[in-house]
Amino acid sequence: MIRIAGSAVSVLIFLLGGCGPGTSGTADEVCRGVPADMGGCDPDQPTFSEETCDGLATEFGIQLDSRMTAVIDGPASVNNNGKSAQALNALILTVARLNEHLRDEGLVKNCTAESVLAVAERKFSPMLRDGAGSLMTETDITGETYEYSDWRNLVLDHLTVIDEDEDLLY
Repeated sequence: MIRIAGSAVSVLIFLLGGCGPGTSGTADEVCRGVPADMGGCDPDQPTFSEETCDGLATEFGIQLDSRMTAVIDGPASVNNNGKSAQALNALILTVARLNEHLRDEGLVKNCTAESVLAVAERKFSPMLRDGAGSLMTETDITGETYEYSDWRNLVLDHLTVIDEDEDLLY
């Protein structure tokens, strides 16, 4: 269920790209394809400057690690969002900005979701590797416990937006 929802959200974000207003961030706004309540209009956006798949994957790994460890180490709730929602919002925002940069630079056909994640993982800290599963466990009503590998699969599901609709540009 999580795998399908992750891909659907990523595709939705991609399709909404460029439809929203600039920067104010009310709940119904979309900024550069990401809803404001998911961080799309926040001033602290992930930025990418590299011009190769490996370089961008490294930047992605550094930024995702930073955002995820901030959630792991941060308060239980921010704006009524628990840690799992905070983490999902950070993931979606970081993937959306990476996807946008790949398409803007004409690199999307050269990079694959799996290769980006393989390089990005080299930058994931022990804190992220140890705590990522707990970010998914928080809202699971079945009581199931998740591990890093489950979180990694969720990240990969969201990164598949890179592999989809490669001929579409923002």
